[in-house]
Amino acid sequence: MQTTSYIKSNNATTHSSFSLRNILTVACVFLLICADSAFYLVNTQTGTVRMLIDLFAILLLILIKGRISINRTGTFVFLVMLLISLLSGVMTLAMKQTIIIIAAIVIGWLFTNVVSYSDFKNLYTRIMFFLAVFSLVTFAISVIAPQLVQLLPQIVRQGGGANYYNASFSVICDSTYVSRNYGLFWEPGAFSIFLNIALFIELFQQKASIKNVAVLCLAILSTLSTLGIACMLVLVMGYVSQRQAFVRKGIKNFILFLMFCFALYLIIDGEEFIFHVLGKLKINDGKINTTTSVRIDAFVYMGKAFLSSPLWGVGYTEFLHIQESYCSGMATFTFMNLLATYGLIGGVLPIVGCFKFFWKKIQGFIPVLAMFGFTVMIFSTENFMQITLLYIMMFYGFCTKEVAYEHSSTCN
Repeated sequence: MQTTSYIKSNNATTHSSFSLRNILTVACVFLLICADSAFYLVNTQTGTVRMLIDLFAILLLILIKGRISINRTGTFVFLVMLLISLLSGVMTLAMKQTIIIIAAIVIGWLFTNVVSYSDFKNLYTRIMFFLAVFSLVTFAISVIAPQLVQLLPQIVRQGGGANYYNASFSVICDSTYVSRNYGLFWEPGAFSIFLNIALFIELFQQKASIKNVAVLCLAILSTLSTLGIACMLVLVMGYVSQRQAFVRKGIKNFILFLMFCFALYLIIDGEEFIFHVLGKLKINDGKINTTTSVRIDAFVYMGKAFLSSPLWGVGYTEFLHIQESYCSGMATFTFMNLLATYGLIGGVLPIVGCFKFFWKKIQGFIPVLAMFGFTVMIFSTENFMQITLLYIMMFYGFCTKEVAYEHSSTCN
């Protein structure tokens, strides 16, 4: 189905104008990406407040754009998701959490009907590039001159012995055990996921930037996230193994050079890096690392919940009970969480939508295999059920076909 084009000339992403309209557009998209994921807001505000920030941002974005272009397929998926979430919430008496999820679904649907996929790609990569650069600068300062960090406002966070400082567009942790780049997000692993999504968009388009690829890769490495770095390597493997028609020779050679330099660093002076990244996978005295154990529990126990009610799921109340009782309060496998909570009927749609989002224009056995692994891995380490970006990607997956390489507002 072809919808009416709602972005004509002078849009925010194809022109570098510093008009108030364009600045507000970037600000709205920034809020929608970060409001429910930012470290400061997650630790100081309720889910309701973060939801209201998202609602304000989407309403302002609609006013700025001036119109909404409705897509039939996306709207059908939206109505099904809305109905299933509402029924599940009513039946399991989990209305507060359900309202937050419904708000994320509504905002995701509205966003994809207001912002074209090509515009989203440009805005998302620009925002994440800025956050990556900013975080690398503040992270370097925290390592070189940690005394300067203590001058920043402190963020109170329950649990843990480390202190956290607010550097505006990034958060600095003064842990004496290991220095990791949090970026703006609630956890380094979450930051690595957002960065990997930006790296995917940057690589799998016609004009990838060497500068952007380098910064995003460096930022991912600085998170010391095992899954984040693994996702980056899988993504790079999928890119360089594509047909030459889709791969810029300069980008491919640069990536291979970057990987060579990184391997050389690991051989010469990478012992500490290897310890903090791969140490989580070691088994000491027959015991698995706590971080790894939590992620295994998230898969096992939510998998059991899904198998106990594969069609309808166990509902959000039971999901919360399982999360607190068996997953140390952290059910990190988003796809399994969706299946456990909503079953096949409600959980499959967002999963399929996300796969479709990442599989556009992927050709060849190795690239497809790599992108399958990348898609599963990227949602296996954090819970995105209440994060708006998950549903934005889901709806783009269902309503875009050829726009991955074309500046088009056509949905199929």
